Amino acid sequence: MMSLVTLSDISSDRGHPSDIIGLSRLESGRILASIGDLEPAMRHLWIAMRRLSSVEMSAESVVCAIEWLDIALDEIEEDSPMMDERIVDAKPRDSPGMTTVPSNPDDIRECVELILSLALIDVSGTQRDDLGLVLDASQAIHEPKWKSEIEKRSHEIQDSRLLEALQS
Repeated sequence: MMSLVTLSDISSDRGHPSDIIGLSRLESGRILASIGDLEPAMRHLWIAMRRLSSVEMSAESVVCAIEWLDIALDEIEEDSPMMDERIVDAKPRDSPGMTTVPSNPDDIRECVELILSLALIDVSGTQRDDLGLVLDASQAIHEPKWKSEIEKRSHEIQDSRLLEALQS
């Protein structure tokens, strides 16, 4: 918990640059996710993704998108508020607790497109959990184009689990 307090001191109000803020939000999101408090974890990961994208830290931004997507795929609702709206409307909670919220399919689309922008550069590697998450997202929100994009590169894929998922 002390780590969260320390990380919360890092902000633009205190003159910290976007890269430091983004990395601190990434770490805050990870801590919150590890204790099961998913709603604020998703907000922190989303802010981290935005901040790191704004300073062209694309690899780190994609990491945030992957971690956010891993949580977001658990519960999806078409009419759920978008993440940017949730961030604007966020308020301190009256009491701590483990909270979850459904994700919006449009936020999922944004994250998947960001992930694919980097992941499709080289699809080799024996553990491509990033591409596996994209396949899960493709199925979850009925977006076949992502699976098709990965299938086009199947001859380059080395991850046996991913190849198996593509065949099913």
